Amino acid sequence: MEKLLSHHYLDDARLAEREISKQIAKLHGVSRIKQELRQKGLDSLVIDQALEDTDVDWFELCLKAKEKKFGDSLAADHTEKAKMVRYLQYRGHSMSAILECIS
Repeated sequence: MEKLLSHHYLDDARLAEREISKQIAKLHGVSRIKQELRQKGLDSLVIDQALEDTDVDWFELCLKAKEKKFGDSLAADHTEKAKMVRYLQYRGHSMSAILECIS
């Protein structure tokens, strides 16, 4: 085990960066990414550091997720707006980004 660690074959930071890239490609937000990384057994400090090092506009990511699922149009009524909010929350986006995207 020490040999693997000394040669950087086992590196939590590298794993976190790789997983964050995969989750961003899936248009997931911060909350969902943190949850996925915690399920993989990564330490919270490693997760937070990797997210800080990531250069992502979370609002743009939320907007892309909304446009991919619902298109460019705004919500026609309250039920459609609620559907958009639930979908984006499930994807892990922050409520402030969601409200800005759908209005």
